[in-house]
Parts: sequence; C-alpha cells; structure tokens
Amino acid sequence: MCERSVPIRPAVVVGAESTARPWDRGVLMSTNRGATSRITHCAKATSAHVGTGRHRCARRRALPVSAWLGIGALGVGLGAAVAGGSGIAHADRPAPSSTASTPGPKLATSRSAGSVDAPRAVITSGPTHYKTVNVSAPSSAAVTATDHETAVITTEHPSPAPVLGGPATGAVRSTVSAPVRSTVMTTSTVSPAADVSAPPSLLTEVTNALLTLGGLNTTTPSPAAGNLVQLVFYSAARWLEDTFNPAGIPIAGTPTIGAADPTTGAVTFHPVFTDAAGAPLTYQATSNQGTVTVNEDGVYTFIPNTAARLSATGASEATVTMVAYNGVQSTIKTIHVPLSVSTPTVLSTIKVFGIGTDDVAVSPNTGAELVLTTTAGVSVIDTATDSVTATVPVSSYYAPDTVAITPDGEGAYVTVPGGTTLQGGQGTVVEVNLFNNTVFGSTQVGYEPMGLAVGPAGTPAAEKLYVVNSCPSGALPCTGGNDTVSVINTATNKVTATITVGGFASEVAVSTNGKFAYVTNSGTVSVINTATNQVSKTIQTGITGNLGAGLAVSPNGKELYEADPFKSSLDVINATTGKVTAKIPVGNNPLAVAVSPDGSVVYVANAGEGNTLGTTVSVISTATNKVIDTITVGREPSGIAVSPDGAKLYVTTGDGLYVIGV
Repeated sequence: MCERSVPIRPAVVVGAESTARPWDRGVLMSTNRGATSRITHCAKATSAHVGTGRHRCARRRALPVSAWLGIGALGVGLGAAVAGGSGIAHADRPAPSSTASTPGPKLATSRSAGSVDAPRAVITSGPTHYKTVNVSAPSSAAVTATDHETAVITTEHPSPAPVLGGPATGAVRSTVSAPVRSTVMTTSTVSPAADVSAPPSLLTEVTNALLTLGGLNTTTPSPAAGNLVQLVFYSAARWLEDTFNPAGIPIAGTPTIGAADPTTGAVTFHPVFTDAAGAPLTYQATSNQGTVTVNEDGVYTFIPNTAARLSATGASEATVTMVAYNGVQSTIKTIHVPLSVSTPTVLSTIKVFGIGTDDVAVSPNTGAELVLTTTAGVSVIDTATDSVTATVPVSSYYAPDTVAITPDGEGAYVTVPGGTTLQGGQGTVVEVNLFNNTVFGSTQVGYEPMGLAVGPAGTPAAEKLYVVNSCPSGALPCTGGNDTVSVINTATNKVTATITVGGFASEVAVSTNGKFAYVTNSGTVSVINTATNQVSKTIQTGITGNLGAGLAVSPNGKELYEADPFKSSLDVINATTGKVTAKIPVGNNPLAVAVSPDGSVVYVANAGEGNTLGTTVSVISTATNKVIDTITVGREPSGIAVSPDGAKLYVTTGDGLYVIGV
C-alpha cells in the first residue's frame, strides 16, 4: 500500500503577512484549518514488482475521453472566469465602503456532496458582502483580534455526519464521523454601517463559467445526449469540483429557536451546519432587524431593533441570515425568529418647578440623570426614581434655552439668551456641576445663543462645545444676516474660534465620529469640519426661515434629519451628497428631533401652533422612512431625548416631562 498526502494549507491568522491567501483580502479571518489528507489505497505489490521498481502504485489509471476533453476545457473556463471579472477580480477587491450596498449571493443547485449526480447548492454570484454584527465576546473565548478588528471565536461541538445517498459512478466521497470543528466569525465592535467581505469562491466562479460556456443550466446541469460540447464542459466542471472540493457544500440542519423575551425581545437560537469532510466552518450571522451576538457555546442571541419591535404584531417574525463557509463553498440558511411586540407606554409624568419646559438632555454614558430647562432655571432629575433632585437658577434676567450634558455626565451646559436688557445683549453659556448642582462658571458668546452641542470624547470634536448665535444684529427682533457659531474649549471655558454660518441659524448637531458639526440655517445646513473649524460644505435644504428647527444625525453619520416646521415634515438628507432623499409628513409644527441609539427610529415632537397645540410624537422607521407609530403626550412638546439603551423616551411638554417606555 502506498499513500499520497495533500500538503496542509496554512491557517490564516489576523495580522499575519506571509500566510494570507489572495482571496482572503478584504476580511480579517482566523481559521484553524486542520490537515486534510487524501489516501490512495493500492494493491499489495509482489516482490518482483518491488525489485524492478514497477510497483503497482506507480501506475496511472487511464482517464476516460470525456475527462481528457473536460480538462482541456478547464483552461477555457478559468480564462472566462478571470476575463468576466469573477474570481480574481473579486478576490482583489477591497471591502466595500459604508456607503456601498452589494447584494448577497444567489443560491443555485448543482452537484451534491454525496453523489456526483445529485443536486448540490452553489453560489452563483460573489463575493458576498455582510454587515458586521454586534458581538460581545466572552472573556473565556479565544479572540484573535484586538479592538476594531474582526475577531474569530472558535468552539467545538459534536455533529453527526450526514448520510450520503446513492452510489457514485465517479470519484467516491467518504463520510467523516469526527466532530466538526466550528469557527464562529464575530466582531468586537459596534459598527452598523461597516461591511465585511467574505472570501469569494474561485472554484464556484470557474465551474459556473464552464457550465455557461457549454450552454448548460448552472442550476440543473445535464448534458444533452450526443452533445459532445456540453459533455466536455460538464465533465470539466465535475472533475474540478470532485478534485478540489470533495466535501461539497456545508449542509444546513434544523436550528433550535427559543421564545422571545417579553421585555427586551431577545431570542436565543442554535444553528446547525455540518460538513461531510469535517472541515472547519466559518459562520456569519446578519439581520437588518436587529443585532446578533454569540457566546462560547455557539448559542446565538438575536436582539431586535426598536423599529422592528414597534412595527411588530402578534404573529411577526424577524429573519436572521446565517452563512456557513468551509473554505471553498458557502451555504445560506434563513432562520425565522419570533418578534416581541413593543407598545410605547407613558411610565410617568414629572412636574417641574417653573412655567413650562423647553429642552431636555440625558446623561450619555449611564442615562442616570436628566437635565431640562424651565423658566426657573435648570432642573436635575434622577432617572431611577423619576424625581427632581435639584433646581439650579442660572440667570436673573432670562430663562435658559437649550442644554447639553458632557460625555462623562459630570456637567451640563446651558445657553442663556440676551443680556441685561430686553434689547438683546450678548448671551452666555452657563456650566452646571452635576455633582453638587451648582453653577461652575459661564462664558460670554454671541447674541441670542440657541442650539449647542458637545463633541464626543476621543474624536476631533472632543473637549469642544459648539454654540449657535442666532442674532448678529444685536437687537430684537433679529434682522437676519450671517450668524455665527462659537467654539468653546470645555477644559478652559474659553472661546477658541468663531465660525460664520448662514442666516437664521438655530440648531447644531455633531456626528458620532466627531468629524463634523451641522448647523441649520434658513434654507441651508452648514457643515463644519471640526478639525479645522471651517465650513467645508453648505447643503441646500429649501427649509426657509427656520428658527428653531430640530436637527439630528444618524449614529452611522450617513443621514441628517431636519424638522420643517412650515411644511410639517421631517427631511432626510444624505450627509455625503447633501441631497434631500425624503420628506416625511409628521404632525403640525415639528420642533425637536431625536434618533434611537440603534439608528432604526427617529422621534419627532410636534408642538403645534396658535390655538391648535400639538400633543404628539411621530415615530419613524429609518429603513422605510414611514411613520410607524404616533405617541400622545402633553401640550406643546418641544424637547426630546432618548436614553442610552433606547428603552426610554423623554419629552418636555407644557404639562411636564413625559417618560415613555419604548
């Protein structure tokens, strides 16, 4: 007996240089692929044969004519695949940007893993692009990547070998009964906009090219009787698959799915995939209706986003797409999990001291405290008890307007318009210490300061406060002209820059990555580069005369949401192109806008006007740009904020602060 071994393919490890394969570009993957050897059994040689060097193992079995013709056609198929931009071109393509959208693969049926003539699913387009899932990797798991890299968590669980039916007339594939080693691809960071590109299958591209050139259907290829051309290309495709992928594709089984948690909507499930040759399987789990996490036992948890739960009915389901990849081919399995219905409910109404309320902000790190402005000053609220813990006076002449809390939750900044007279003196920004609820200091800015926003920590906008000065003329009423934005260093409370923007400026919002600050003006939005303190772009919106129009930025930074009080709509603006992509009808005179932390929902407070005061909050799905719910609150809602976990919505009204569970 003699043995012939196929060399072991080295594993690809994150950060490795020499072992990376060309088709692994565009994705960080670590798979511990074990040795795969093919053993050829030969009859025992006689002593005469051994002595003369004519061992029977050295003899080659003659290939049938169709196989020789198929091998000849293989070069044609490979050339066609490369020329068509399929295999190699895809392998060298970098991962798509956050603004790109590439459809996933389409499954077709070809030859199976168990029988050379039975159907097998193959991928007919590539490469496949997946959204990065939000994964909390356990400390005990072997994570092979650092923060902001795609990590791989490896687990092992026994999996029965599939039964391969039907006798084979060509190459025979053996069944491996050893436990399947599963490699679970996860990621260590939350990045809803980022995409991960799976390794494309050059084998699939070439075999499909051969079948197409031969005039064969790639779904159910079968050469016509007497058609030598089709036989040639069909034989080449079969030989290629049997030689380089004897295991076939991963086989999807029936997953185990749990019930939905009535509070969080979380659902646990366990996907089942097997590989006939015992090859390691790399999994990718995605859903456009929520996030997917995995633990070290291979149990997945699906957590629906806010929009999915608010849109759900009693019989609704969410879909999770699982992709199992064995290094050559992939199998896609769609798993249906139950959706738990969420109905917005008013949990409490908090009465505050002072006449009416205006703006509200929630502590960004823990959500432990709320700060809202009233005619009496600044009210501080404990979110655990929904009670006012302090009221801090900030001005003797004017009621405060807008408020923002520092990233660490230790302080709050409040704009106070006007000066010592009603003719509109210079305004100030007051800092409140939230540890002892006292005024820590103040900074003089421009006339009639309105909107303000604090830059996120660890970004170019860190330790910067952006304040919109809406009345450059220095007199009331404001006469228009170019307004300004004061940039304050929060470490020193000094104005470090003054930026000219458009007329009737009112609100400002900073992107999550801190690269841009957006300011609403009459008919435009000014885009400020936070690194240079310069206006880098002006977006035309057509919303004119909009003093007080609300503005919010999506968590991924792709969209801006601006309220249009005059047309009672919410405008969706592409932050890259500056184009208005949708105008969504909402309630009368929308003023305040907030986006859920998962980016799936936008909340709009409809204040109303005149004798018709608004009492609603519109809930909009960002996936469909449609109103999916309307929440009834108190009179004239004008301020809105969402808790960091997205579970609570805070709305200021003329009847107090509404706390709403969503």
